[in-house]
Amino acid sequence: MATLRAEKQRSSTGRGALGSSAGSGRATPRQLTTIEYPTITDRSEDLQLVLTRLGTRSGTQPANPLQVASTSNTSLDPNADPVDSSQTTQDIQLDDAISQGRRWLFIMYLEPDEDRASALLDLARLLDDRFERTHQQCDLEEASKLIDEALTICTELNADRTTALEFRASTLSSLFIHTGRLEHLEAAIVAMRESLALQQHSDDRGRGVMFLVVFLILEYNHTGRFHHYDEALTLALEAFALFPDPEPPQYMSIALANLASLLILKLTHFQQRQSEDLDTIFKIVHVLSLLSRGNSDQKIMISLLGDAFYAKFKFTNRLNDLEEAVKFHRKSLMFIPRPNITRWWGLNDLGDDLYDRFILAGNIADLDESIALYREAEYSCPGPLGARRFTGLIKALTTRYDFFGRREDLQELAKVGVEG
Repeated sequence: MATLRAEKQRSSTGRGALGSSAGSGRATPRQLTTIEYPTITDRSEDLQLVLTRLGTRSGTQPANPLQVASTSNTSLDPNADPVDSSQTTQDIQLDDAISQGRRWLFIMYLEPDEDRASALLDLARLLDDRFERTHQQCDLEEASKLIDEALTICTELNADRTTALEFRASTLSSLFIHTGRLEHLEAAIVAMRESLALQQHSDDRGRGVMFLVVFLILEYNHTGRFHHYDEALTLALEAFALFPDPEPPQYMSIALANLASLLILKLTHFQQRQSEDLDTIFKIVHVLSLLSRGNSDQKIMISLLGDAFYAKFKFTNRLNDLEEAVKFHRKSLMFIPRPNITRWWGLNDLGDDLYDRFILAGNIADLDESIALYREAEYSCPGPLGARRFTGLIKALTTRYDFFGRREDLQELAKVGVEG
């Protein structure tokens, strides 16, 4: 069964692309748009139960996430050396297995029965594995078609479709991360909802609920749509409750990251700031540091720390909180070197941090770097379309023009306005 990759896990913690408009010199039409904030159900009692349960895990000294990350595998470094010969051998073996799987489909599994459906899913898994190594979009697209055929067969035979639906959701969400195309994410949400409808009383329901929350947070980050927030928080609490102790750390880590991410969104975007939510966020991050195992968990935790300190800065307006956000968001970018949607979010997160630090401290180097980060995001990575595109770059260029009157900034603003 394919699982969501670490990049999706990071995505679930992103602040999104709204950015901070505080202190900008001259508002643009996009900044003047009226935002209707969602009505959020008070879940303080449920969150208190979460804290009570987490209290049993908080007695151990947590690892320093930044220190651990500094010793992570060099393959996470965008400037790392190419893979070694053993990796190449594995790639060759995987290519051979894929070729063999394709041949079997045309020789041994011609009838639309359960054997063919199983062979289709096996080949799709191999293609999914190869995508993790090569990041070739064609592998995901082929895997998606194979899964769709398997689902058609299962439907006609009235066979169980739960696993195939989850696999479809995972593959489509990977396509979304790679391409930034919203239709892939929307289809992933539909597939995961359908899978959950088939496993109301399954022991695996918690995992499915957890990944649906990931997808809903991804959708918010990409579109700014608030209407799923209440549902996402309800599902995140359900997923946490469905995981018994002891639970596999990778699932508990994602479930906790979902809860923290939703509270961070509430603090930073919905203008509903409560100190209790801030305390809960840092309590969750503390427990995540205890559960942390390997690079994937480090990615989640470091990004969450950046988001958590940014949320705290929005609450306190203290420079030292913003400095921590800059430190962790800068580190988290090392984990997402490829130009995909998660890097777009990461670049915008750090750009927002530096922009706000310029507004607070007045160092022009911060404003210049934020513009460079926004430019990289917009011109090197797939990102949201419409009004959310170029928002950070327009904000920062407008501010620099208002402060220093650079003609080239005005010219770039005109160009960005046409492209956006």
